[in-house]
Amino acid sequence: MMIGDLINPLMPTLMISLHPENVTAIKQGHKQIEYRKRFFKDAFQAFVCTTGKNGGIELFIKCDTAIQADAAKLAQIGMTVQQDDYHELIDYFQPSGGLAIPILRMATIEMIPRTTLQAQFDRFSVPQGYYFLDTREKMPLLSMLSAQEIQAQHTFPWADNYAAIAAIK
Repeated sequence: MMIGDLINPLMPTLMISLHPENVTAIKQGHKQIEYRKRFFKDAFQAFVCTTGKNGGIELFIKCDTAIQADAAKLAQIGMTVQQDDYHELIDYFQPSGGLAIPILRMATIEMIPRTTLQAQFDRFSVPQGYYFLDTREKMPLLSMLSAQEIQAQHTFPWADNYAAIAAIK
């Protein structure tokens, strides 16, 4: 099965970057929420570029609409869904809150090193925030990534998570 089989053509496809420890946590099934102070708020699918000197692309994720809330609510959500540290989240999101982005599904591919991507696509860059891959300019990169074989995939239990979040006051 190829990554392209998972891509929904009606959903925006982004390129985002994450630190290696976050990529590992998603791959291991421990991270179901990505936190951001500002980000794309609608549901999306994304290829994830791992940052760092050994970075590259090895992960594809599908995310639901971001949950926008104040620091206290986001910290409660993080504790409930993935046992995150309440005080770390409060500190991160104070004073104005932010977004909890539900990661619905993940799939891994063989690592494509950043150096390979830069050699093959002369305008390839690791995003500071995100950029859209479903544009004419980025279509060759999206086509290449879509043709990668899936190594592993996992769907996170968001029906249960949403029920637990609904109980948070």
